[in-house]
Amino acid sequence: MAARHIGLLVGAAALLASIFLPTPAGMQREAFIVAGLVVLMAAWWMTEALPLTATALIFALFLTNPAPICVLDEVDAPLDDANIDRFCDLLDAMSRETQTRYLIVTHNAVTMSRMHRLFGVTMIEKGVSRLVSVDLGGAEELLAAE
Repeated sequence: MAARHIGLLVGAAALLASIFLPTPAGMQREAFIVAGLVVLMAAWWMTEALPLTATALIFALFLTNPAPICVLDEVDAPLDDANIDRFCDLLDAMSRETQTRYLIVTHNAVTMSRMHRLFGVTMIEKGVSRLVSVDLGGAEELLAAE
């Protein structure tokens, strides 16, 4: 068995142990589970399945315990076009089901086109940055009115 598969099994065992075993004295339950997730994520880092698996794991956590906001930084970067569409579809479903607001940091045009609002930083002149915001829903209404 390849070393990365052994690492993946060890990571999965650590996660399962953190979920089902009693929490060690002096440690909060959430911290114990996060420690198991860190071990599992480190094991997944050695495999090619990291991007989709990590995203699925994050969404599974948000389905069980929604938070008001989730920041995802460049999670779509390693995905191909078909998987980017799947990711965006899943993101739409997650935002409807959990009422979580997702802040997506991306350079992917397909992902940006599927968002409700875009924020960007532009440099008008050297050393002067400006924040730009575009409401894509409002932009579509303006185009339809013309």
